[in-house]
Amino acid sequence: MRKKHSLDEVLSDPVLFIARLKIKDKDGNIVPFGEVMTQEQIHIIKALDKYDRVAIVKARQMGITTVVRAYMFWKIYTSHLTLNSVVVSNKQTSANELLKIDKRFFETLPAPLRRDASKRQDRITFESTESSCLAMSAQSDASDRGYTLNFVHASEFAFYDNPSEWLASTIASVNKGKIVLESTANHFGDALHKIATAKDDGWHTIFLPWSTFPQYRKPLYNGPKRPVWSSEEAELGKKYKLDDQQLFWRRKKIEEIKDERLFKREYPLSIEEAYAMADDNYFCDSHFEHLDIVKIGGGTVETIMPYSTKDQFIMGVDIGGGTGGDYSVGVVLSKLTSSPAAIISSNNISIHDFTVACMNLAKRYKAMIAFEENNHGHAFKEVLHSNSWNNYRAFKTTAKSKITAYQLLRTYLEEAMINFVDDKTLAELRSLVKSPKGLAPNAADGFHDDRCMAYAIGLYYLKDYEMPLPDFERWTREATRPKRRQIGAAHPLKIGNFRK
Repeated sequence: MRKKHSLDEVLSDPVLFIARLKIKDKDGNIVPFGEVMTQEQIHIIKALDKYDRVAIVKARQMGITTVVRAYMFWKIYTSHLTLNSVVVSNKQTSANELLKIDKRFFETLPAPLRRDASKRQDRITFESTESSCLAMSAQSDASDRGYTLNFVHASEFAFYDNPSEWLASTIASVNKGKIVLESTANHFGDALHKIATAKDDGWHTIFLPWSTFPQYRKPLYNGPKRPVWSSEEAELGKKYKLDDQQLFWRRKKIEEIKDERLFKREYPLSIEEAYAMADDNYFCDSHFEHLDIVKIGGGTVETIMPYSTKDQFIMGVDIGGGTGGDYSVGVVLSKLTSSPAAIISSNNISIHDFTVACMNLAKRYKAMIAFEENNHGHAFKEVLHSNSWNNYRAFKTTAKSKITAYQLLRTYLEEAMINFVDDKTLAELRSLVKSPKGLAPNAADGFHDDRCMAYAIGLYYLKDYEMPLPDFERWTREATRPKRRQIGAAHPLKIGNFRK
């Protein structure tokens, strides 16, 4: 038998209050929230009550927006203070649509809980306290609208035009108030991804996989049609503790969508999967599945594999200004593995010293240098000439040539022609996002793409190198030639002076 609660108990407890609000279910019926409320939604309510900065990464159609609106409505409606709550969306029209959830809450309240209010398209104002629930677009500034905001709910935050700028402005406006960000994943390195993967930055992060939603299950067929799980399905079931009905729902949903990659993007099981399959990323998780990842340190020069006479090498170079902004990067690539053999990277050494360091590193690997000719490339080229270095190719970057270089890199990844990459290059590759104008990809806000560009330039010329001969064929050819002098040990890399 359901326990009866006093009015004071209902007003003071967010779960009890929200359970009595009316919502529209997936079939369009108006029902009490308590009849369909999930444990995950209760968990969110309690987290919102405990923390002032909450970021929610979610799968689609899990009722998260509705439960956040319900919590904000409870805070405003039950307070004797004058408070303002705002729901934000990228456009004003969509924000107004979200405010209709609040209006439904108010219009369907039980009689003992009702109070006078005035309503407009973008707000509800409760006359006894002058508190308001407002709708704003992400292009609006609260100070321009004349409001002091106590509670801010940013829906689909990752898809705002300038989410980082909006958040910085909002934090300054709200001060000690509550901010809730909720969104599906946009791309690796987006504003929400940075918050969700950061440590000790003041945000409480909640990730909700589809497996936590009770409606995402499907009864099994009886008899001979009972499904047999593939090895991948069985592994997922074990890893994420999915039962047969959840696995069956997953299989049928993928059949309905007709694209497993799209399913993983819309219904991720982990935060890594959510961002690996996000729509705006230039590379997706499948591009990196075959790769071994090598962890490197933070030194200016990192050696991953030594020079070998059985291999051929080329150095791709992207030049920055050396003033603390973009990085100057040189990536030595191996023909046998199409992978980085060594990397030089710095954003604070001069173009002259960087060029000298590249020559010394290229000399170790007997590598041709291929560099981006535009901008700082002219100064790089002058230093090469002043040191009589003629073994180079100048890559002229245009909209078309940059797309071509990146498409080649993606083809190499798709065809599993790259054996391994270092962890820092991988992070940059993951952060590349598609251009809405059809241009070459670029780095997500706050990330760099200098290693990616150096890699792509090097690969563009490496593709034309002949594959080194196998050991036996190499031996038979060299057996008829005079023996060559052995190559000595590599000298320490010099940055300031090139040793010819």
